[in-house]
Amino acid sequence: MEVIFEMKTRELDLVLHSPGGSPEATEVVDALEADHNFQEKVLSVFHAAMHTFAGNPAVKIIENNLGRAYIKMQQHILIPKQPPPPPPA
Repeated sequence: MEVIFEMKTRELDLVLHSPGGSPEATEVVDALEADHNFQEKVLSVFHAAMHTFAGNPAVKIIENNLGRAYIKMQQHILIPKQPPPPPPA
């Protein structure tokens, strides 16, 4: 089985394996529906990632087993639309 995701922290030790090599999208869905434990692990990782990225401007997070992290941040700046200049008199 091929490792498709690995997450190891103090609280969680999670390794997700592909059910058979290089699966197509329908095979992944079938695997999720067939194995409740696999589905729970995938959903846990998905929800943890969504909460992490929703709470800060990070767009990429890489952390090693020593607790060192690389975090790429992105800032959105909204520029208001300027009114058109008045017509010449």
